[in-house]
Amino acid sequence: MNVGHNRWQLWLLTASPLIIMSVLYLIFSAGIVRGIDIAVVDLDQSQSSRLLRRYLNASPILTVTDFSDASVAQTEVRKGRFSALITLPYQLHRKLANGRQPQIDIRYNGQYLLLGKQANSAIQQALADGLRKLSAKSSLLKGFNRQQVAFMMSPVRQQITPLNNHNSNYLAFLLPAIMIALWQLVSVM
Repeated sequence: MNVGHNRWQLWLLTASPLIIMSVLYLIFSAGIVRGIDIAVVDLDQSQSSRLLRRYLNASPILTVTDFSDASVAQTEVRKGRFSALITLPYQLHRKLANGRQPQIDIRYNGQYLLLGKQANSAIQQALADGLRKLSAKSSLLKGFNRQQVAFMMSPVRQQITPLNNHNSNYLAFLLPAIMIALWQLVSVM
């Protein structure tokens, strides 16, 4: 049977792979997850909680929406409009000032592995940076000098550089394998 006479086979060999590869490239071309929607409920409304919200807003991976009512935020997360919910507790500032450890409630959707991992990692990093700044400020107010505070915050400086897959970009790993698999599926049709 001549391929030129059967339009279906001609389409499978020429146009179909190009269209499928183009669609997959468009899906994976961003490579890095950005703009994960998270909900933040600030029950404290203090200077410390506002600083933590600013650090969350500064993360390029997160898109923060503030809620004043925890039940409304939980409903929105259950509907799937947000990937995570962070509740900054009442008396956060007071507990931090008194040297006690407040509990910040973080709930994220782990159903989507990559999205959940990225959201959790970005939230943890943003909150750690904000809490480190608050702790340093508190230590300076207690009379420690800047060098002592810097050492207390990070006694050993680390530099972590990934050798492969900088910025968790999965395009180079997933796209070739998916294209080959889809091409095989389409050619079987």
